Amino acid sequence: MDFRLSLHKAAAVFVFLSMLVVYLLTVSPTVSFWDSGEFITTSAIMGIPHPPGSPLMSLVGRVMSIIPFPDLRTMKIGGKAYGVNLINVFSGAFSAMLMYLITANLIARMAPFTGRLPRDLIIIFSALAAAFTAGFSHQFWVNSVEIETYMPSLLLSLLAVFLTLGWSERKDRPGAVRYLFLAAYLVGLGNGVHLTTLLAAPAIMLIVITSKPEWFANWRFWTAAGAVVVCLMAVKIAAGRPILYLLMALLALAGPFIAWRITAPFLFGHPSPVPGAGIIPPAPLIKGGKNTHRGTQRLWHILPLIRGDGEARGDFGKGPRDRGLYVMLLCLSFFVIGYSVYPTVMVRAAKKPAINEGNPNTWERYRSYLEREQYAQGNMYLGMFTRNADPGYQFNFMYVRYLLQQFPKWGPSIPVTFTNHLSADYPGRDVPVEEKAFVPIAIWLLILFGIAFHSRRDVKNFSALWLYFLLTSAGLVLYLNMQNPQARERDYFFLGSYMMVMIWLGIGIFGILHWVQERLEHGRLRRFAVPSLVILVLGIGTLVPAAALSNHLDPAWSNYKLHDRSWNWIPKDYAVNILQTCAKNAILFTSGDNDTYPLWYAREVEGIRRDVRVVNLSLLNAPWYIKQLRDEDEKIPITFTDDYIDNSLAGNTLQSQQTRLWDPEPKEVTLAGMTWNMPPDAVGALPDGKKAGILSVSSIMVAHIIKTVNWSRPIYFAVSVNPDLMIGLGEHMSMEGMVFRLVKERALDNEYLVNAPVVEKNLFSLYSFRGIADPGLYKPEDTRKLLHNYFIAFARLSEQYSKDGRNEDAIRVARESFRICAPDSEIRMLLYTILRDRGIMDEFNRMIDEEVKHLPLDNAQESVAAGINFIKFSLPEAAVPILKAVTGRYRNDPDSWRAYTAALFQAGMYKEALDAAGNILRISPGDSQALETRQVIEQKMKSEKN
Repeated sequence: MDFRLSLHKAAAVFVFLSMLVVYLLTVSPTVSFWDSGEFITTSAIMGIPHPPGSPLMSLVGRVMSIIPFPDLRTMKIGGKAYGVNLINVFSGAFSAMLMYLITANLIARMAPFTGRLPRDLIIIFSALAAAFTAGFSHQFWVNSVEIETYMPSLLLSLLAVFLTLGWSERKDRPGAVRYLFLAAYLVGLGNGVHLTTLLAAPAIMLIVITSKPEWFANWRFWTAAGAVVVCLMAVKIAAGRPILYLLMALLALAGPFIAWRITAPFLFGHPSPVPGAGIIPPAPLIKGGKNTHRGTQRLWHILPLIRGDGEARGDFGKGPRDRGLYVMLLCLSFFVIGYSVYPTVMVRAAKKPAINEGNPNTWERYRSYLEREQYAQGNMYLGMFTRNADPGYQFNFMYVRYLLQQFPKWGPSIPVTFTNHLSADYPGRDVPVEEKAFVPIAIWLLILFGIAFHSRRDVKNFSALWLYFLLTSAGLVLYLNMQNPQARERDYFFLGSYMMVMIWLGIGIFGILHWVQERLEHGRLRRFAVPSLVILVLGIGTLVPAAALSNHLDPAWSNYKLHDRSWNWIPKDYAVNILQTCAKNAILFTSGDNDTYPLWYAREVEGIRRDVRVVNLSLLNAPWYIKQLRDEDEKIPITFTDDYIDNSLAGNTLQSQQTRLWDPEPKEVTLAGMTWNMPPDAVGALPDGKKAGILSVSSIMVAHIIKTVNWSRPIYFAVSVNPDLMIGLGEHMSMEGMVFRLVKERALDNEYLVNAPVVEKNLFSLYSFRGIADPGLYKPEDTRKLLHNYFIAFARLSEQYSKDGRNEDAIRVARESFRICAPDSEIRMLLYTILRDRGIMDEFNRMIDEEVKHLPLDNAQESVAAGINFIKFSLPEAAVPILKAVTGRYRNDPDSWRAYTAALFQAGMYKEALDAAGNILRISPGDSQALETRQVIEQKMKSEKN
C-alpha cells in the first residue's frame, strides 16, 4: 500500500476517533427534553413513536438499550438512555468521517492524488478542515449528543452518496453495480429513521445519469420506468395500500435472487472461461434447443449487462442501452427491501405496547399513521401553494439565520440581526423578536470560491450536490411551510444542506491552496512555495479550534460548553419531580412534549411511579388515544363507545360538530360536586350569522374523566399546562409544586389555591435540582423557560407565607429560590413584585442592592436593559438605583440618562427626573425628545402642586 493511500485512510480514521471522543465526552447521560424522551422510551419498550415513526431507530435503540455500555466519564455502566443516546454519538462520528471521505473524493476528481506529498497533503488537509468544521457545527453537534432522528438519517444519506461516488469511479469494472444496490438499500432503510433520507435520492440519480448517460439515452428506459411508476400508482389508487405492499414484497423477493446470481462469481471467485460472461449457463440454454426455458435463457443474457463485463447475447436487450433499466429495477428492489422495515410498526402496534401512538395495527390506521393525519395538516404538497407565513420569514428568519449559526466567528465577522414581529411566548400579540448571527467573511469567501471552483472543474458532481442542497434548503422551506411563530427552533430540519456548504468550504480551501501552489511553483518564487503553503495551512488550520471554541451562538459560552450535555440531569429530574408530587393512583394531565416525553421515560423505562397515569391533552383529541385510555390494563373510566368516539365526538361530520357545540360565552357546568363556568375553546359564526362556541374533543374528555372518576382517584394538571386547557377549572386548582391538584374548594381571589405545607415539603425535601443553579452548565432557552416553573412555585409559596403573616418564612423561601433556581432577570421580577406588594420592603431593598452589586457595569447596554426590565414590570423604585449606578459610570451616554429619567418619573421623583432630563440636553443640546420629556415632567409637577 502506498504512503499516500495510507495517509488518506489514517486521516479518515483520525476524524472518526477524534469526533467520537468529543461526542463521548459531551453526550447526555440520560433523557433530554423534546423528542429524545419519546425515542428512548419507545426504543426500550419497542413502542410506537409519533407519526410517521422511526422503526429502524426503534429496533437499533432496543439493542443499544440492553447493552451495558460503560460511561467513560464516570467509569460506571450507563443506563438505558445512555445506550440509546450512543446511536447518535456513533452516527455523528461516522458522519464526520464520511464528510472527510466525500470531500476528499470530490477534490481528487478535480486534482487527483499524484504521489507528490505537498499536493496530496493539501487534499487531505482541506477535507479534514471541512470534516472538523462540520463535526463542530451547531446542529451536527447537538444531534450527536442526544438521540434524535436527524443524525442517523444524515449518516445513511451521506453513506449512500459516498457509495454512489465510489460506483462512479469504478463504473466500468465487473461487479461495481453492487455499490448502487447498497446505496439504494440504504436510502430505503433510511425511511425507517426519517423521511429526509429520501432527499438524497435525486442527487444520487443525477450522479448515475451523468456517469452513465448511455443507460438512459433510449426510449425503452423512460417508457419502462414510466410504466412502472404508473402501475404502482394505479395499484395504490385502485387496489389500496395492502395490494401495493404485496407487489413491493414480490419485487423485494425477486431482487436479491437476481442480484445474487449477478454477483456470485465475484463474491465466491467462480471461474469464468467465456470472456465477458461471469456465469456459465447450462448447455441446453446456450444452444436454445427445444427444451430451453426461454424466460431463464433471457435471465442469463441479462446478467453480463448488469455486471458490466460484456455484451448481452440472444434476443433480450440490445447492449449497453438496456443496462440502465435493469440496474434501476434492481435498485428499486433493494430500496423496497430497505423500506420493508416499516411494516414492523404494524407488528409492534398489534402487541399493544405502553406507548402506541396512532395504534397503527390495521391497514386503515397504518395509512393514517404514515400520512400523519393525526396532525390535521392536510396534503403538504398541495399546501405548498398556500403559504402559511410570509416567505421572508420562512426563508430568512427560519433558514438563512440557521445556516449562518453553523459557522464560528473566525476572523472579521459581521453581526446580522434577524427580526420577527411575533413570539410563541406571547401568542396573539405583536412582540418584536430579535436574533443575532454572524457572517465570518473569510469563511464565506472560501465557500463561494469553493462553489465557483467546483462548478467549473466538475460540473457533473457539482450539479448533484447543488440539487441536494436545494432540496434540503429551499425545497424543505417550501414543503414544511412553517407558520409564524414556531414553538421552537427548527434548524435541525436543514442539516443536510449545512453539510453541502461544509463540503464546498473544504473545496474552497483546497482551491486557494492549489492556486497558491501553482503560482509559486512555476515562477521565480518557487523557493517560497512550501513556506507560503505552511503559513496558509497554519492560518486556515485555526478554523478547527475556532469551530470548537467560538462563542458565536452565545457570547457567554464557548461552542464546546454550549453543547456539553455531560451532566445534564435536569430533564430527568424535572420528570421525576412532577411524578413524585402526585398522590397514589393519580391521573396527571400534561400538554406538550417536555411535560410528557420525559415522564414517559421515567415511568416506562425506569419504573418510577407507574401508578401515576399520564394523559396528554394534545393526544386526547385523537380517537385512538381515547380508546387506549379506556381499554388498556391501566384503565381510565371512560364510558363512551367506539361508535360515539369515532362518529359523534371526534369525527369530521356535522353530527360531531353538533356534539361539540357550546355557548359563545362561558357556560355554567355542575359535575363531581363542583359548579364552574366552562368556556368554549373557539368561537365562530353559524350560517345564520349568530355566534357559537365549540369545545375541543380534549375539553369534553377532561370533563368526562372528572365526572366518571368522581374523586375516586386524585386528578392533577402539570403547571406547564396552558390555563386555556383546564376547561375553566383554574379556581379549583391547588398548587402543590410542579403540579396543580383538582380540589372541590374554590379560590376566593380568582387565581388558585396554594397548599403551602405540601409545596414546602416538595421543594425542600422531595425535589432534586441537579444542575439548575450550576453556572458551568449551559441551559438552552427552552430549558430555561421550563425551569421558570420551579421559581414560580417558590415565589407563590413565599407569597402564601406572607399572606399568612409568616414574613420570616416568606423571606427564607425567597432567598432559597435565588440559591436553588438562579432565575434570570425577567422571572426575578415576579418575586420582587410579590415582596413589594406584601410590604416586605427590607428584603425587597436588600435584593435590589444585590442586583445593583452584580450589574455588568462594564457593558452599558446590558446594564440599561436590566433597569428597563424593572420599569416594564412596574418596579421603578428598583430601576432607580440600578440606572443611577449606570449613569454614574457612563455620564455621557444619553440612553442611560433617558432610562434613568423614565425610572425617576414613574417613581414619582419629579425633581430628580427634571435634573436627569437636563443631563440629556447637556450631552445632546436641542434633543427634541429630551425637550418634550422635560415639558411633560414640568406639567406633572405643576399639576401635583395644584
